[in-house]
Amino acid sequence: MKDKVRAHATDSSDNGVNRRDFLKVGAAAAAVAGASSVGMAESASAAAYNPKKFAGTTVKILLVDGERDQEGIKDKISYIQKTHGIKVEVTALALGAQLEKIQSVLRASTSEYDIIDNLGFTVSGVVGGGLFTKLNDYIANKELTAPTYNYPADFPAGQLDYTSRYDVANNKFGGKDVYLIPGMHSGSVIMFYRKDLLSAAGIPVPKSWDDYIDAARKLNTGGVSGTTMIAANDVSLILVDWYARFASMGGKLMSGTPGAKNYKPNLNGATAVRAVQHMIDCAEVSPKGVGSFGFTESVDAFSRGDVALMLCWSTIAGSAFNPATSKVASKIGAVQIPGDANTTGRPIRGGWGLGIPKNLPKKRKDAAWMVMQYITSASFDKYQMDNYQTDPNRRSTYADAALNKKFPYLKVAGQAMENAKMLDVALIPECFELVGEAAREFNLAIIGSQTAKQACANAQASWEKILKRAGHLA
Repeated sequence: MKDKVRAHATDSSDNGVNRRDFLKVGAAAAAVAGASSVGMAESASAAAYNPKKFAGTTVKILLVDGERDQEGIKDKISYIQKTHGIKVEVTALALGAQLEKIQSVLRASTSEYDIIDNLGFTVSGVVGGGLFTKLNDYIANKELTAPTYNYPADFPAGQLDYTSRYDVANNKFGGKDVYLIPGMHSGSVIMFYRKDLLSAAGIPVPKSWDDYIDAARKLNTGGVSGTTMIAANDVSLILVDWYARFASMGGKLMSGTPGAKNYKPNLNGATAVRAVQHMIDCAEVSPKGVGSFGFTESVDAFSRGDVALMLCWSTIAGSAFNPATSKVASKIGAVQIPGDANTTGRPIRGGWGLGIPKNLPKKRKDAAWMVMQYITSASFDKYQMDNYQTDPNRRSTYADAALNKKFPYLKVAGQAMENAKMLDVALIPECFELVGEAAREFNLAIIGSQTAKQACANAQASWEKILKRAGHLA
């Protein structure tokens, strides 16, 4: 798995998308409600697209390390220089360091970087804080934007409603203003399974959570664990495994609104407890030590052939279909996550958005747009996915016939992106402080230190304390 799954590890990992990293930054989450688009029309007198309009400049890009997002850009540096005349420099930092760096450069007199990749869960903090450049005029300008760019039609609507549009004046997601373009990768959560093991046991692919645990128990034989999961004190415990269960069991995480100061969690309700108990039950038929597993460990175990069923970020576990890194590449399938009453589940929406800092001179912003436009183009999106299996940002990539033949999970991942649900608390800057508290409590339940009911009650109390401190709950 190597770099592919390095970014989200356990609480002690320097590259982990974990509780510690996000608590350092205290950044916010994002999700967009607006469906407006930026028109591509412009006056007939506008000049033609000129790819070398900003030749001779240098553009510096800040990315996160560990998910191979930077690899495609590095491959294309010479192409960008030849096509656009722009020199590109790429910096990729471990997530915790990247988040801290973002906070620093966006508040400096002039940003060190021209393009910054922002984790979707932090968008309301940085975009909502008015720290990024509005992109509407760039997108609509035919001299600056290639006619084939196809924004917004070629992007999943929900992703535009997550890592693109924001109403800064009213500090809410949606509206007509574009501040980010989805990239370097998007992605949601899907279910991976061993086709051969299910077939041999005469078990259908699970469609409900009861089906899932029943199948896992029956398949937990012969040196193969029935399932695995992200069960360490890690934010993906909540984002991938717990929230997938909770939301698809019909759970509603929050009531009220932050502005009305009645934003209250529902972590001690029956559905929340049931979702934690389901994870406890799954731990009994998971590999030994699953309570310390991040997604690196889960995907590695699945790819070795040691596990029958797994939920994971599709951009991470898609590598299990790669025969160079997976012993079971030809034996696995992927489907939407389970849901109650045999309905398809609602996974959480993940992904990143590229933006241009507001604290840059215009010339640097212009050159940055030229480069950012290319690295969010359909052609680059296909190249990045094909070579590095990071989840695409464009519908055309998810639907590409050749890529789907090569990577059979791709269309499933695209369907998950269209259906994915925003994390409810992504609306407030305390998002990951809250998620970290819940991850800690639920991990303790999974390793047997407390019951599911106790874990949910403790998480509820912690969340209410944080929400009151922040002024979101009276």
